[in-house]
Amino acid sequence: MTRRSWLLAGGGLVLAAVAAGVIVVASGWLVEGDGGVRWNMDASVIEASSCPMFGEHWVGAPRAESAPTACRFTRAFHVNRGKYGEVGLEGATFWMAGELQADPARGGGSWAVVTFDGATSAAQRGGIGAVLAQLYPGPWSSLTTAEGAIEWTDLDNTVNLRPRSEDYAHATLDGGRTAEIRLERPAHAEDPAQQVVLQNLRYWGAGSNDGFVVMPCVKQAWHGGGTPFEERDSNGFTITIHVESKRADTPAG
Repeated sequence: MTRRSWLLAGGGLVLAAVAAGVIVVASGWLVEGDGGVRWNMDASVIEASSCPMFGEHWVGAPRAESAPTACRFTRAFHVNRGKYGEVGLEGATFWMAGELQADPARGGGSWAVVTFDGATSAAQRGGIGAVLAQLYPGPWSSLTTAEGAIEWTDLDNTVNLRPRSEDYAHATLDGGRTAEIRLERPAHAEDPAQQVVLQNLRYWGAGSNDGFVVMPCVKQAWHGGGTPFEERDSNGFTITIHVESKRADTPAG
């Protein structure tokens, strides 16, 4: 895995190059020189985390007597459709792993690594960086990038995972040496022929989504930058999200 990052000592500030014209900083993402480029993305995500199934990061802050804990996560993306200006994003794959804040109201986290598949071009990486800046705005104490080989497998052994995959969802980074996510159908669904789908819940900065397809994680592993971890029997889901650039005349918030 090839890693490209620049670390500045003092104050814990971390700068990392995503692609030409895109950098990320400790206080969040900064996209430079985009000239107001319009973009849109429809992507499927396989996601797992160490927090309880749909814990405080999704459904609200914990009760006062409950001690919040940091949440380690892995996310594998496949772009179904999308463009960044005139740059096509369809078919691109990328990975994000990290640790969320213990206090979900703060957003961001202590660290995150974004890994691009080696087949993505510099222009595509710049577009993906702009999307992620809006989707997961941070702040992040450390945010770096890397390059690797991403593979997706659904029930039909294809790379285009859709959220209604029958029995499992699986993705690997560098053949599983750097990262792996494997989700399986819930064992206690009332109707085994149907997926368990959670609707009417926002996914971070996405404008809309097709619903959280609950698929408990039988394995999530990360052995790249940040803090390596490996866990089993944790929170997991697949989801297709729809996100687009904000209009200049759209009020903040």
